[in-house]
Amino acid sequence: TREAGFRESVVNSLGTEAHRHGDKHSILVQMQFSDSCLSLRRAERSARDHCILARPPQCPLHCLRGAGADETLTQTTQRDVSLAAAVVMETCDGGVLLTQRALDMRTYPGVWVVPGGHVEHGETLEQAALRELSEETGVHLVGTPVEIKILGLWESTFPPLLSRGQPRRHHIIIYLHVKTTQSQDALQQVLKLCPREVASASWLRAHQIETICRAVPNASIPGHFGVVQRSKSGLQSELRPLSFLVRDPPDEMSVEDCERLSSGTRFALQQWMKSNLEKDEATVASET
Repeated sequence: TREAGFRESVVNSLGTEAHRHGDKHSILVQMQFSDSCLSLRRAERSARDHCILARPPQCPLHCLRGAGADETLTQTTQRDVSLAAAVVMETCDGGVLLTQRALDMRTYPGVWVVPGGHVEHGETLEQAALRELSEETGVHLVGTPVEIKILGLWESTFPPLLSRGQPRRHHIIIYLHVKTTQSQDALQQVLKLCPREVASASWLRAHQIETICRAVPNASIPGHFGVVQRSKSGLQSELRPLSFLVRDPPDEMSVEDCERLSSGTRFALQQWMKSNLEKDEATVASET
């Protein structure tokens, strides 16, 4: 057991070479969270309660692994790996809430994500996820009937590409699926976007999520998604091309980030789709 360092990819430190399925950017883990500390260990597929930890293929800390990493990261202040919780919230009628980060944020401005943020000291993962959901969107689910389960873990660095500068932030994001008994229309009525963090919000349906997750990067895909955007007079509705959500981040440091879906959110939605498929298969099997 050892503490994760800022300068090393956590996926690398757990030993991707042992992953039997040939994907060097993901690994099965067993996790334990207590006293504000996340512990991870490599797991076999046969192990109970395992989940997936993944990272983007262009992860800067993976690309910098080896003898040259310390020299390259000389301008990076030593710090720990931070922990965040994010929530894929699904309504009883199948709506999944996304939020667009405020356009003046220092990290990932204008990028589409699911609500989430830092886990505060003393919080459980569920408490952190529901608090962030409430703070960012005005949707309060504490004390209401919900089903919560972990979808997966994502290793994130900022900037996301070496071409955009040295890594300055290193997170493990735990994505939780929260299923509420409330409808999309009911929650839309209480939606109140935090002006410091959120520019817009959108409710996606399963067929849109499937299209996004199956598309290759920068593909031209048909269709639009509905958006509610903050304005001085309240929330205004508009349609935007669904192809915005399959854009890659720009390579050059001098170019501002574009409206796109974050790679971590895409991963979380893929895990949500997989979880729903497994649930449907289990239901069919129990009926036969």
